[in-house]
Amino acid sequence: MGRVGDDYIARVDVLNIEKTIATVRVIEDNWHGYKFTDLLIMNKIQGEWKIVAKVYDTLSQG
Repeated sequence: MGRVGDDYIARVDVLNIEKTIATVRVIEDNWHGYKFTDLLIMNKIQGEWKIVAKVYDTLSQG
């Protein structure tokens, strides 16, 4: 879809970390007219954080 506009905003919130698992919320506002909220479950595998599950909601702003 190409570049986003100057009004694009993204935010990452780490909701919880418990040893090698984490829950993260990613909010993207005005990505080509849409707002996304992603909830990620992450697992630390061999020292690197990997996304192992994702659920999301998409809202049109138009």
